[in-house]
Amino acid sequence: MGSTRSVKQRSSRVPAFREAAPILLICAGGLAAKIVLMLTSQRALDGDEAIVGLMARHVQQGLSHPLFFYGQSYDVGAGILAHAAGLAQSDGVSVLSLKILALLLWLGMTAMAAHVVGSWAGWRAAAWTAALILWAPTSVEW
Repeated sequence: MGSTRSVKQRSSRVPAFREAAPILLICAGGLAAKIVLMLTSQRALDGDEAIVGLMARHVQQGLSHPLFFYGQSYDVGAGILAHAAGLAQSDGVSVLSLKILALLLWLGMTAMAAHVVGSWAGWRAAAWTAALILWAPTSVEW
């Protein structure tokens, strides 16, 4: 009996994996495209990343501990700054550390969105959500 059960479980997993493989490849391609762009044409900081770096340096030096980004009274500045200041403690504020922070936050947002959609609509919808976020022109270009 146990062997029949494992055969059924294996056979149901194989089509699911075959169906998921193209979506996972699309997601992996989107991540690879972002990393390639980050290492080649998008090496310079944009304005938002520069502000995060400046604010992280100010937090590290004890000059300020803002809740929001400079010049704004909204957004999640404190959460991002906590991570940036942590990077600044270990590595100093550098272009690479700020780019890596932005990439990790972007991946975290993608995973969170996929998880929420997946809990409502299943793994296929979650995978397509991740693929759409990863390949959205604003995400790839950013």
